[in-house]
Amino acid sequence: MIISPQSLDTNLSQLLAEVKSGSMQLPEFQRDWTWDDNRIRGIIASLSQGYPMGAIMRLQYGNPDIQFKYRTITGVTGVSVKPEHLILDGQQRLTSIYQATSSKEPVSTKTEKGKAIKRYYYLSMEKCLDDDEDRFDAVLSIPEDRKIKENFDRDVKLDLSTREYEYENKLFPVNIVFDSNAVMDWFREQKAKNIIEPTKDNDLSNLNPKDILDGFAEANYINEQVLRDVRRIMEKLPPSQREVVFMRYYQELSFKEIAETTGVSINTALGRMRYAIINMRRIAKENNVVLSMV
Repeated sequence: MIISPQSLDTNLSQLLAEVKSGSMQLPEFQRDWTWDDNRIRGIIASLSQGYPMGAIMRLQYGNPDIQFKYRTITGVTGVSVKPEHLILDGQQRLTSIYQATSSKEPVSTKTEKGKAIKRYYYLSMEKCLDDDEDRFDAVLSIPEDRKIKENFDRDVKLDLSTREYEYENKLFPVNIVFDSNAVMDWFREQKAKNIIEPTKDNDLSNLNPKDILDGFAEANYINEQVLRDVRRIMEKLPPSQREVVFMRYYQELSFKEIAETTGVSINTALGRMRYAIINMRRIAKENNVVLSMV
């Protein structure tokens, strides 16, 4: 029996979750991961501009008559499960993206000359917002101690060894980008440290307008992340529940209008909304997603 290949547009965060869980692994015969530091920076720069990661080809695993040896992607640890899919093509990109964006350990890579190095990756928020900057230059490769040194390692040129230093330098750690809770904690922690206390005579001359604008930018980022999480959770709802949530909160229809549009009673529309909210709370809890706006 010949099975035709299927083409599926899959969210990158879902692919990375499958890699992390071991649901998607490599056949043992695949070559090792080989990408160097600059190629990793390049794929991060591309993704940060909204470009797709490119196609991957994978084989559904489980045919009892065809058994391949398999192994997890480089960087995945503590997993010992039978995969559902084996990656046949695209593992270099997927491994690079997983290690840089989803692993809390430094990425073990190499320079263009082949020297082994360990790196964390950061996005310069200022350069990302500057249309005149090459996005590749906005992606920083930082040594495993999170410090860039000069003068034969005597002087520290850039120190990102704490969250406070990251924020001071407006450098966002790439390895939390798909962890919505970590992203919100990162912004909230820094926001809490930048509270300006009024002086004794309530002199507000020390209030920097830029601090206020930055605060709004951070709040907007968090809220946008929450809304993205809501949309992902909505996709897991039954169609009838997803429909009523979309109509109520995105199209701002009344329950009477929803009932008329969908051809059901108002009580049925209300009931679907109630179960949708229950299910969304359950899904959020199961996936450790915090759905709180700021």
